[in-house]
Amino acid sequence: MQTNSTQTAPALQAQLQQLPEICGDFPRLPATLVARDNLLRMIEQLFAASHTLVVMQGAEGIGNTTLLGQFVMRHPKHAISLFVRPKNALFYNLKSLRFDLCNQIHWVLHGTELNIDQEADEGLLDRLYFQLATHARRTNQNYYFVVDGIADIPESDAQLRLHIMDLMRWNTPRFCTLLSGEITNLPLPAVAEPQLARTPEFSDGEAQLFLGKSLPTEVATEANRVCEGMPGRLEILRPLFAKEDPALVLSELGSTLSNVFELSWRQLERIEKTCAAPEDELLSDALALMAHGRRIHTLSGLSRVLKCPPQNLQELLEKLSFVAVEVEEVKFISDAFRRFAAEKLRAARKRADDLHIEDLIHHPNEAQAPLDLVLYYRQSGRSKELLAYLDGDAISKMLELTGSLFTVQTTAEAGMVAAREVGNDKDLFRLSVQKSALHDLGDAQMWREEAEARLALFDYDSAFALAQNSVLSEDKLHLLALIARSKAARGLAIEPELTDDIKRLCALIDPEKMRERAMQIATDLLLSHPELATDLIKRASSKDDDENAFTQALAETSFSATHQRLFEEARSEQGFTEAF
Repeated sequence: MQTNSTQTAPALQAQLQQLPEICGDFPRLPATLVARDNLLRMIEQLFAASHTLVVMQGAEGIGNTTLLGQFVMRHPKHAISLFVRPKNALFYNLKSLRFDLCNQIHWVLHGTELNIDQEADEGLLDRLYFQLATHARRTNQNYYFVVDGIADIPESDAQLRLHIMDLMRWNTPRFCTLLSGEITNLPLPAVAEPQLARTPEFSDGEAQLFLGKSLPTEVATEANRVCEGMPGRLEILRPLFAKEDPALVLSELGSTLSNVFELSWRQLERIEKTCAAPEDELLSDALALMAHGRRIHTLSGLSRVLKCPPQNLQELLEKLSFVAVEVEEVKFISDAFRRFAAEKLRAARKRADDLHIEDLIHHPNEAQAPLDLVLYYRQSGRSKELLAYLDGDAISKMLELTGSLFTVQTTAEAGMVAAREVGNDKDLFRLSVQKSALHDLGDAQMWREEAEARLALFDYDSAFALAQNSVLSEDKLHLLALIARSKAARGLAIEPELTDDIKRLCALIDPEKMRERAMQIATDLLLSHPELATDLIKRASSKDDDENAFTQALAETSFSATHQRLFEEARSEQGFTEAF
């Protein structure tokens, strides 16, 4: 028997921890944090007015990440968040993001985190969502889902944007979603109804607080004017003001921000002139790795790649005001400056790729190594080496790491392109077969008989678990439709959460592209949700179909549904064990 102290440990942990601490990649908020309470209240008022999706728009550097971080801190027990950063390889994949989401919801429900080895698949996420929706309805409590960084995902990884959107649950009662980014860069599903808001620039008073109260008011005001009220730009000036006379810095800048990056970059030129070889090359290589790399860099990681003592590299980097050297990360002061540095160091990109590849080859067991190696090989045009790498178990390792068939299929496609470039028909055939096999892996046609058997035994829990473990949205919808049909035929209540899931999945699929399958799903839905079934049939009908064709399809579906209902009733009367 457990002791009282053991029994209360989860509750005690829940009191001590909060969701920002549970979030896998919660941002480090600025030391000088300007509280934007008016914006936070506006977001809360929009949610209170029954809007379930708010999108905060604004130019780069406006401070949306900090704003969303403040919102999560303001609701530490009810705001579940994902902060997506393309440079953070550890959390920049679907598998890690889904685990992070599951882990936070599990903490809300049970006061404990998931075991790090727990398989957080789509089925677990759906079950947790179902439990949270039930909990929210019973407690009359809103839960907020905050996602930042989707719009920053590059076009080369555009599919990840869709995957992240698939992780969300739209129009679920008591679930409120807060996103950041321009609406044109957010692939929202048709069912989502966003309320748009724009994050305003800093006022002169806010700029004064951000830059430091000791700074003369006229200097802070001029800096805010030059930076156009953008916190991200003021962030670049702050370390310069700490090292040099602020008035002198502003006079060198002139009347616009066009020279601020160049002014900061001069520090590198001055340092390189005073450094003896190979220290001057070491600093340029480190900056090139940071500018062109796909991962978050630490001091120890950079030192490993560059084969130099960490303390030597730290001393060099700390001389630069545009580089932040922290315990967990070495980074440029802003992403805008990183892009500026990447342009300045464009000629060093191939060397940076080669350094990354050499390091990954010597450390193949790191979590992100398989994905990174493929990307760096393609980026640097090393097609033959890419094919040699994909000849091993890289594909299976990648599938295990990401849990995304699309990511692995994309990798196979990259290998096929490389095979065509070098004229390697053997590898082209092998990768084509692998891609086809991966496609077949997503085919889940064997589930129906198993689901029917479980429903015949009134085993709804197992049938529901089978549905939640389905990979494809149409398979999951079809299984849930079977469950709802069985309950309706037996006169059992259909839970609101089950109906919400069915509605959400109906909105996600494209019936016109899977017409035959959509008709099958509509048949199974007609008894429990006739309005959804009718809508599916309409959407599955071609735009060229006339009204008679729609009426005929509806009649055929109704006839089939009636036959199924009679079969369900007969099976119930005969006894489910005998029927099974």
